[in-house]
Amino acid sequence: MNVLRAIALALVAALGAPCAAGAQGVASPSPAPATVSVVGQVLSAGSGYLVFTTGDALRLDSAVTLPKGLRLGQTVRALIDARSHAITSLILEPKALLPADIDATKIPREFVVASPGSTRTGALLDSQTGAAVHGVTVTINVRVPDNTPITDDVYLATDRTNFSPAEIRMIRMDARTWSVSVQIASGTQLRYEFTRGNFANIERDKLGSIVNPRTITAADNLQTHDAVAHWADIN
Repeated sequence: MNVLRAIALALVAALGAPCAAGAQGVASPSPAPATVSVVGQVLSAGSGYLVFTTGDALRLDSAVTLPKGLRLGQTVRALIDARSHAITSLILEPKALLPADIDATKIPREFVVASPGSTRTGALLDSQTGAAVHGVTVTINVRVPDNTPITDDVYLATDRTNFSPAEIRMIRMDARTWSVSVQIASGTQLRYEFTRGNFANIERDKLGSIVNPRTITAADNLQTHDAVAHWADIN
């Protein structure tokens, strides 16, 4: 009996060893994330779509309710269902970036809807009707005075929001230069000026007087190179 038992144990060990080795030698594939998190600034939202200032339009899930107070230029975190490719949740002004966050400029192309499509391929959503229009990229660059507080952000204010002073937060390029790219319909006339977030620190001309808004006509790849002479709250 002892001999038979020894043989049985040897067979079990022989048969089980390859299975164990196989289990240890093959790594289980990492599960794909169920949700993709994208952070960027809003150009328009409604009619079932959200458009980032990059010009990329993403579909809104039918169950999503737009946050109260959502406005042009605000930063949002959009949570996108990896299967449906639809935005399932929007978080206004996230306080900090998370390791999983993707910048809106790097949205995977499969999440961008084809119709209406990204303005990277020439289409843009009309914020009122939701219809696709021909969009172009306009880049606005500005140099600010040397006495601009280094901790302050610079904003673009346009006639699209009746010059809301915190309409679109610009991107710092260096200590004194800021830039932002906006997507608007080709041929549209855009009037704009610069602020540091509110009317108390809006730009002023060399004499300290109110600035007449600059005017451009949108054309693809148009770039401006502007300069702020003074801020209203800094002599």
